[in-house]
Amino acid sequence: PATKGAISYYETGRTTPPLEFFAVLAEVSGFPLSWLIMGSGGQDAKSSENVEGHGQTAGDSFRMSEMISMTVAVLESETVYRSALASNIRAFHQAVKMEGEMQEVKEELLRMQTKHESDMADLKEMIRSLGGHLPEKKSLAS
Repeated sequence: PATKGAISYYETGRTTPPLEFFAVLAEVSGFPLSWLIMGSGGQDAKSSENVEGHGQTAGDSFRMSEMISMTVAVLESETVYRSALASNIRAFHQAVKMEGEMQEVKEELLRMQTKHESDMADLKEMIRSLGGHLPEKKSLAS
């Protein structure tokens, strides 16, 4: 954990937190590492979009020193808020993880559907090539 003196140096701009600090902060907050490093007004690929669905854009008012101070203060405290923050971080992390897994499931389902349609077309062609006839579909009206 960062000391109060180190946080003070980060806040006043005397030193910059190490990259590892930003990596942990990105994981905890869910914000992209590049956006955290660039801070307010950063112009990256997400500058005009919501950043990871957090309802903020890179152009929103954003003070790195404030975010660092508040996050560290809560995480280093021995209060119920620390537990709440840790619990929320775990819940958000799980939700993000599950969202990624759901996207993978959707992609796999689409691949399976495409393969099924291709296999059915191949099967129909094979039946026709062997002289077979496929039954006609009945209309719903009859």
